[in-house]
Amino acid sequence: LTYSTHAVAAGMLVCGFSGGGAAIAAIAAVLGYLAADAASGIFHWATDNYGDGRTPVFGDVIVKFQGHHLQPWTITYRDWENNVAPICKGALAPAAALLALAAVGVL
Repeated sequence: LTYSTHAVAAGMLVCGFSGGGAAIAAIAAVLGYLAADAASGIFHWATDNYGDGRTPVFGDVIVKFQGHHLQPWTITYRDWENNVAPICKGALAPAAALLALAAVGVL
């Protein structure tokens, strides 16, 4: 769902700000989906393999990501919002910055 939302938003941004048609929006949606998938995979790999609870900014997320490999069933006991909220908080500032840049025509 998160990938799809980002892909559709990317398509709308490109289509709206560039004056492009449906084909450009579809291409942007596919590229947005692929970029989101790659970025989430890299983030997951990095948090699984590097850092610990004392790592600045991402320490809490790293502990949770590494912990789900030791006790994978615990992820099913938490609400979906509890699992994704820390990641969404980290992605909010870059997404807002990109939206602002697109709104003023920089992107």
